[in-house]
Amino acid sequence: CSKRRFALRHPNRPHLPQSAAMPMFTRFVQAGRLALITFGPCAGKTCTIVDIVNQKNVVVDGPESVTGVKRHMMPIKRLSLTDFRVAVRRGCREKTLKKALAKDETMKKWTESAWAKKLQARETRQNMTDFDRFKLMVARKKRSQAVKKAGRFWAETWTQWTTLDEVADAGVQLLELRDWIRAEFYDGRPMVPLRAIQRCRTLRELAVQVTWTSDRFCKKRERSRVWYRSTVRNLLDHVPSDLTLFQPLTCQGLGDGAFL
Repeated sequence: CSKRRFALRHPNRPHLPQSAAMPMFTRFVQAGRLALITFGPCAGKTCTIVDIVNQKNVVVDGPESVTGVKRHMMPIKRLSLTDFRVAVRRGCREKTLKKALAKDETMKKWTESAWAKKLQARETRQNMTDFDRFKLMVARKKRSQAVKKAGRFWAETWTQWTTLDEVADAGVQLLELRDWIRAEFYDGRPMVPLRAIQRCRTLRELAVQVTWTSDRFCKKRERSRVWYRSTVRNLLDHVPSDLTLFQPLTCQGLGDGAFL
């Protein structure tokens, strides 16, 4: 009879969970992968990999009617792979590729991604004139004045007898106000990814501090008043606190990346 062999686990080797066995990379050089050209005459344009020549070169196609990139061979080191991919075979025709992109709305998804918006914002800042920069400076000064006005309002309203529930309500209001500011200033589009993540993280952490503060701050009223005001000032460095005190500011002729 045949003997079965079982692989015994080493006692000192921990068992990895299923999540740890997931692949580290999800962007592969494959047919249908949408990529961004980073060097050459077509730098800044998107293309789709249609065939693989060798380990260093691939054949890409825009198509030309969609992105302005003709079908040609280029090295992989001049491409930045994205998360988007269309289901096409190697060496597909331009007509087939164009139909697949339209079916999956790949270009629309790319335009709505944070990466594409960051590139658009960078291009907007580079194309600004001196007068556009002046209008941007004026708009930023008005916005900072409105934020300071709202900060003074909260600092004067909150006293040493302010309860934690009132502070928690203000923290929730600030989180809701964050989305309103984005829609008002950036036309419903998010900010630069890194800045958006940093500001959202700061808001979330400060809101948690405001909401889950222990009772020891309430025992010493004088200390709690200082803590309340400092926390509010930190929050107001990122967003204003009152919709009635904050007037929407617009800057005519500037794109979405002007306020970044």
